[in-house]
Amino acid sequence: MTNFGLVLMTIFLFFGTVFSQSKDEKAKLAIKKVMDEQVAAWNKADLEGFMRGYWNSPEMTFVSGGKSPKAGNRLWIITKKLTAQALNKWAF
Repeated sequence: MTNFGLVLMTIFLFFGTVFSQSKDEKAKLAIKKVMDEQVAAWNKADLEGFMRGYWNSPEMTFVSGGKSPKAGNRLWIITKKLTAQALNKWAF
């Protein structure tokens, strides 16, 4: 392999690594942002704000006390009731 080929391969490997790390870092920052927003909402007793961090889909399942109802409006009602009770006890 020529020197030019080695240099070119090194450049591609370097930039491939740099770009993959930036995607990972962006994902980590996005997740941390959602979690920080949830903490702030929880500490303000803002349940709607807290729940915005979760996937809003009928396929989501909530598990509490051995029960796991499917999502949808029923999930929201159950979660709201349980979380309202917990908000009086916990803060992050």
